[in-house]
Amino acid sequence: MSHKFPGLAIVLIGALALVACSSDDSTEAAPKVGPLEEYLQPLGDTIDQDALQRAFNKQEDLVAVCMTEQGFEYTPNAGAGMSISLEEDDAEQEGPAWGSLEFAKEFGYGIVSSPRTPDTENSTAPPTDPNAEYLESLSENQREAFNLALNGEDQMPEDGNFDDWEYDLERAGCVGAAQLEVQQDPAFALFNSPEMEALQESQAQLYQDVESAPDTLAAVEDWSSCMADAGYPNLSVRSDSQQQLSDRYTELNAPNGEGNSPKELSKEEKQQFQDEEIEMATADYTCADEVDFDKRQQKVQFELEQTYVEEHKAELDALLAKVAAEKK
Repeated sequence: MSHKFPGLAIVLIGALALVACSSDDSTEAAPKVGPLEEYLQPLGDTIDQDALQRAFNKQEDLVAVCMTEQGFEYTPNAGAGMSISLEEDDAEQEGPAWGSLEFAKEFGYGIVSSPRTPDTENSTAPPTDPNAEYLESLSENQREAFNLALNGEDQMPEDGNFDDWEYDLERAGCVGAAQLEVQQDPAFALFNSPEMEALQESQAQLYQDVESAPDTLAAVEDWSSCMADAGYPNLSVRSDSQQQLSDRYTELNAPNGEGNSPKELSKEEKQQFQDEEIEMATADYTCADEVDFDKRQQKVQFELEQTYVEEHKAELDALLAKVAAEKK
């Protein structure tokens, strides 16, 4: 039996990252909230962050019990916490905003580092993961067994195709078993409801339609031509540039044959990669600005969202009514 990640549906009722903010201060800022997000905004009021934190703490305690039964030590990582928000948190972020030309010029796509990347080299703070010290005490084979018990087998599709892929929690080790139990917590009732699942599936198709719309494809073609002129040919979709770099960085960090621990790149290797990342990302966002990519795609998105709201009004209203009734 397959299961979706807990809380995954909430991603679909927030602002999807289909449209980045334009870095051109001379143009009028486009609205960030589309018809669908605006219609579903009342759902945000139902999220009980304290209840989610309690559920996360329970999950970590269950993982600890499970790992002990498997013969390992495990300290619950309650400090990581869990929260779900429908609001963007750029205001709390130090440095340039994600998805902006300014961010690209400083961090690229944020693959190597970003304003939220801890400065582990210069920091004197203890590791965020309370199990880090214990893991360091294990041999390579023991660490491999620890990770297998914790997270289960690798479920990523070998061909990289995620179209029909679902994450099976029953094969996800102690974490999966804990998540299965925690999903029954009332804090996740909305996210696991049949109404939300149906909404999630229909919205997935909506955003596929945005990507394949003629006006979006025309914007992509203009962006791709600009990128080719900048020295980056053969990019058929906007995400190709970032994906290519992300795949390369994953390969560079792949285990070197001594167990499954990722390879630790040197400071020089990271800097060399980030220099390439910044150069490509800067070209990406510069070209996007030049062809007005974001506004063109956002126009398509909002038009399709409005049509979606009109065609699915009955289902959306039923979900909002269910939420309102449960709050009483």
